[in-house]
Amino acid sequence: QYIERGYENVIGKIRAIGISNFGPLQIKEALATGAQIDVNEMAYNIFSRAIEAEIVPCCIENKIAIVGSMALQQGVLAGIYATAEDVPMNQAHSRHYANSRGQGTSRHGGAGAESEMFAALPQLKKVAADCGITLPQLAIAWALHKPGIVSALVGCRTIKELEENMRATAIKLSPDTVREVDRISQPVLDVLGNCADYYESVENSRIY
Repeated sequence: QYIERGYENVIGKIRAIGISNFGPLQIKEALATGAQIDVNEMAYNIFSRAIEAEIVPCCIENKIAIVGSMALQQGVLAGIYATAEDVPMNQAHSRHYANSRGQGTSRHGGAGAESEMFAALPQLKKVAADCGITLPQLAIAWALHKPGIVSALVGCRTIKELEENMRATAIKLSPDTVREVDRISQPVLDVLGNCADYYESVENSRIY
């Protein structure tokens, strides 16, 4: 059918197929086409753990690696912001924040998990300090220690930040440390739930 459509030059050029923001049903629909899917990119960090419930197990079962995006939750897990009020409006429209925080840019309609996030930050900073690392290094290392996660997408603004982030890939966290981070961030997960779409309401989720 590719030749019939004039796409004969495409044959043999595709080396791997990746998907982004696919939930279990969407993954099954994609696999039903007969395609071999190698990677699924999903938002994943200490404060965005929705994929753990169903999406991670589905990907592992189908041998699909997961690339975790927003590893530092847009700077929150880098320790840039002390309060929710400090977060720029264009970064405060996910379900992590009160709908009103986005000042017209939010569409999820929820109350957010602001108090839970910013109550957890000092505790996470202490865990990082006890490990002799920085908060962003803890966040990156934690994500890379999780089942199914093969890469963490992280932004940086300076060479120093880039070098710091790169060093995080070599950090080995103890199982107890990983569990402690899980425990500290559990209240955020309890509020936001297992819906992996952080920008729409649960009822209007585009990930299923």
